[in-house]
Amino acid sequence: LPEDLATFLKSLRLLLSSSSKGVTLAAAAALCYLAGPDDLKAVTMPLLRCMRQAAPESAQALLVAFLPIVESRPELVRPHIREFFVQSFDLAGVKEAKLRIIRRLVDETNVQAVLRELQAYVSWHSHPAFVALSVQAIAHVALKISSVADSCLRGLVKMLDSKCEVLSCEAVVALRALLQQRQQ
Repeated sequence: LPEDLATFLKSLRLLLSSSSKGVTLAAAAALCYLAGPDDLKAVTMPLLRCMRQAAPESAQALLVAFLPIVESRPELVRPHIREFFVQSFDLAGVKEAKLRIIRRLVDETNVQAVLRELQAYVSWHSHPAFVALSVQAIAHVALKISSVADSCLRGLVKMLDSKCEVLSCEAVVALRALLQQRQQ
């Protein structure tokens, strides 16, 4: 490792402790691209700290900036997936960003917890756009993890009887996509 790169990486690790969320995020992103796998474990907790402390109006920007890190190194964040579960008081953009991150992180180890959470989200009838995104996420999980596809199908069929029009319409679309996928 060249000396100047080692010095730069050391400086980036120190910046992870910054009280500025922007500085921490920039340092974490740079480490994700430049550091070796062993150094990347140090990135996760400072990023989660920033997310927890972020003001509601800046949380969405932080989550959007967090997404490339989640996409490139999901194994760093996957054990902390519960940090991305949506709160009812989250702003609409924050809810969408968290849902995108959850969709990226779901796997066999956490699928049951994620499905329970998504099932709760579809009952938030006062947020129809988010309900629609939640149903789409359930369909995504069913397509991604075949071991839960049947239970997702059963849940989507139950949603067809809902009084919430958005929920029942999205359930129809999701069921159609899942059944078409099964035929292939």
